[in-house]
Amino acid sequence: MQHAIKRHVKGLALSVIAMSFFLTNCYAGVTLTGTRIVFIEGQKEKIVRTSNKGDQPALVQVWVDDGKIAVEGTAQEAPFMAIPPLFRMEPGKGQSVRVRYLGQDLPKDRESIFWFNLLEVPPKSDEEVTSERLSLAFKTKIKLFYRPAALTETSAEQGNKLQWSQGRDSELIADNPTPYYLSFYTVRVAAGGVTQELSLSMIPPFSQQKITLPSALRNKTITEINFELINDYGNGVTYQAKNSGGKGFIVIKK
Repeated sequence: MQHAIKRHVKGLALSVIAMSFFLTNCYAGVTLTGTRIVFIEGQKEKIVRTSNKGDQPALVQVWVDDGKIAVEGTAQEAPFMAIPPLFRMEPGKGQSVRVRYLGQDLPKDRESIFWFNLLEVPPKSDEEVTSERLSLAFKTKIKLFYRPAALTETSAEQGNKLQWSQGRDSELIADNPTPYYLSFYTVRVAAGGVTQELSLSMIPPFSQQKITLPSALRNKTITEINFELINDYGNGVTYQAKNSGGKGFIVIKK
């Protein structure tokens, strides 16, 4: 029954998304509270709050997927269900969505990541009815982390475990030896009297990320790295990594 509901919901989502390619006006009134969902092993469900800050009613669809495209236009199923999957929101009103864990096995030694999706389809205006035009559907997605019960810390507490190194003159290497997904607000690198911000979004557990340095930092020794990790509530936690010479980069929490 659950799989049948999920297939129906996904089919509707794909139809609406496909239709949105032919839409002309963009309208986004429905918002989410929070920028991420952290699901701790043992929890049955989490509540996601939505609100319609616009001045028109909207049809809203929600679902969870793993973000991987299996076949063009489709996504893999995830072990979570959003309830209700489809609802109407009046202007100025809110709606609580329950994200329920369906119980499938997930890794016990590291976090897993999924995506909570919200698709808003506003109604036609009088002008659109007479001109046979449609409003543009608006999609929002945020990360959903599943955290095993054995992981008693949070991802933002892992900053001093992150291992930085300078590779060849054109790259900076960040090693994440932890079982957490490390998400970044900012990464600023100083070398040769020049400081620049680099693009780094997230490093999965037990993995390495190589960042190509901009031309202004190449062929220079990196002396300092300032970075912010995003905590469970969407706030930044600041760290500083200083080059200590032969001992590599030493990271401290600021």
